Order: sequence, then structure tokens, then C-alpha cells
Amino acid sequence: MIKVLNILTSLQRGGSEAVAVNYLNHIDSSKFRVDFLVLSSQRGQYYDDILRRQGCNVYYITSTKENLRKGKKEFEDFLANYFYDIIHIHSMSSLKIQYVQLIKKNSPKTKIFYHSHTSGGSAVSKVFHKVFRPKLKKYCDILLACGITAGKYMYGKKAQFHVLRNAIQADKFLFDSHKRSELRKKHHCEKAFVIGHVGRIREEKNHVFLIKAFYELQKIRENVRLCLVWADTANVDIFGLIKELNLEDKVISVHNAENAFEYYNMFDVLAMPSLYEGLSLCMVEAQFNGLDILSSDKVPSEVNYTGDITFLPINKQDKLIWTEALRTREIKDIRNKTLEKMNDAGYNIKTAVLDLEKFYIEAINSISK
Repeated sequence: MIKVLNILTSLQRGGSEAVAVNYLNHIDSSKFRVDFLVLSSQRGQYYDDILRRQGCNVYYITSTKENLRKGKKEFEDFLANYFYDIIHIHSMSSLKIQYVQLIKKNSPKTKIFYHSHTSGGSAVSKVFHKVFRPKLKKYCDILLACGITAGKYMYGKKAQFHVLRNAIQADKFLFDSHKRSELRKKHHCEKAFVIGHVGRIREEKNHVFLIKAFYELQKIRENVRLCLVWADTANVDIFGLIKELNLEDKVISVHNAENAFEYYNMFDVLAMPSLYEGLSLCMVEAQFNGLDILSSDKVPSEVNYTGDITFLPINKQDKLIWTEALRTREIKDIRNKTLEKMNDAGYNIKTAVLDLEKFYIEAINSISK
């Protein structure tokens, strides 16, 4: 049996965490033993209990971001006590190179997979990212990315890497008219035009831009609602802005919902003005649902497999472009059927997991050659 360790910065409800768990849920457990190492001192995060119930070991160590010396020491101690055939590092930048180098030093027989989940970052992170990026190609055995744009950002335009789709359990996200009626009744918006957003409240998700565009929309279109589905803690004070603009009766906040995926049924359009994304998992989910999508033009266009995504600019002066795009959208009680298109694009987890298994097996087989 091949032993695999996933390294993540958290087990909260986020895109890269969901991807790792989705693949775990469908990997052949007779061939692979999968555990998780979390680079955080915060125990008991969302997926923790879920993973443990599935038989995974879940470990926590101090991240080097929290304490450089302590983080390195704890990671070296971990490597001294636990051996894995493969360590699969999920990352938003090249800064986890320090963990890669420690693996090479302390566990040289381990194969290292580095997995890019983003196509951008803050101005500061980009500076450090460019410095350490060349070392990834030198020290890692397999380079993965959620999409072509994310791979080029992480490893360089000429680098060789494999695309591993942000695949999902397709049938879970197909449109459900009964669930639509149920949720719209629950939130008192049966006849409203509902704009949805799914994602953590972080600066890069650009909630402030969306709220300001919605503020202009509600002036010119009656019976509209903005539904924000989010998890974890809010890093940006958007609720103060909502109160300041007197939108409290028109903004629906859904926090840490167990059925978050069902809210695609309630929406009429998904609005995602992100500053950057790897390859947006929620846009993949929304396309399986047949939902109309407005996206920032900073998001890789390769995510648009159904043709249902409209890309718009997100400079400060562009919020009226979003307002107008939202004004012309219609309430849709019937959705486009997109299952075949998304399956053909490789986003069904039942087929995508076979690619990951192949990568793992080939990496292990290369040791004996």
C-alpha cells in the first residue's frame, strides 16, 4: 500500500481543502493510505472530524509563518517519526519550498508532489514567490496545478507540469427545483432576483466591490437580493459596509452551512469579482448546476467549459458595468443541462481520481528503475 501525506495550511472550508478531501473520498483505499498534516496550531478545524471518521490520521504542527524556528523543528521531528512514500503539498505560492527542502534532507526516499491552487497573489507575496519559484522545479518530483494558468504562475511559463482538475462529485451539484423552492421560501425571496456569492470573506474575493455594485443595482431594479455563502471567519469588515449602505434587509448571510452546495439552486446568477483565483472550485460546481455566472476577468478563462460565464473588468470604476450586467439578467427557474460538457472537460471526480492514482503509482514505480 502506498502511503500519502497531504500538507495543507488549514482544514477549514476552502477550495484547496475541498479538493484534497474530494480526491480522498474517491481514491482506491485498497491501494492508498492517505493522511493529513496541517500547518497550523489551531486544532479541531472543519474537516478534522470528517477525516478522522474516514480513518485518516490528522496531524498539526506550528507553521513556519507563525514561528520559523519552531515550525522547522516540529516538521523535522515529524519526518523523523513518520515515513510516507509520497508527500503532496497544496500551496498558493512557492513559499512552501522550505518544507520541500526539509523533506529532501530528512526523508530522501519520499516523492514530493507540489500542487498549485492559485494564479495570483498579493503584491508582497508575488515578490517572494518569484524568488523561490525556480527551486520548486529543482527539488520536487511531480508538479501539479488546478489549471494551465495556475501552473504557469507557480512554476513558470516553460515549466512542465500536470493539470489535476478541481473535480467534484457531479450528481451532488445538479439543479434541484424542489431545493430551489425550499431555500427561497426559507429566506423569504420566492419572487426575488437572487445574486449569489460563495467563498471565504477575504480581500482577494473582493466582496466590497460586489456589495457596492449591488447597492447601485437595488436603486434601479426592484425585489433583488444578494446572498453571501461563506465559511471560517471574516477577514474583511463587509457587514459594517452593508449596514452603512442600509442593505441589511436585502443581503442574506449564510455562514458555515452544512448544505452550502445547495444554495446554487437558490441563486439566479453567481457573481465572483475575485482579484485572483487558481481555478475557482465554486465556478466548477455552479456550472454543473447550470447556473449563469459573472466573473472577474482576473479569473483564468479556461474555467468556462459550458460557455455560461461572462468575464467583466473589476477596476474601481467598473462597478457600474457589473450593475448593468446584473440588471439585464433574468430569474431562471429552469437551468441548462451541462453534465455532459463538464464530464467531457474532466471535472467528474470519478474519472479525475484515476489520473491522481496514476501519478502516484508512476512516481513510486520510478524509484525501482
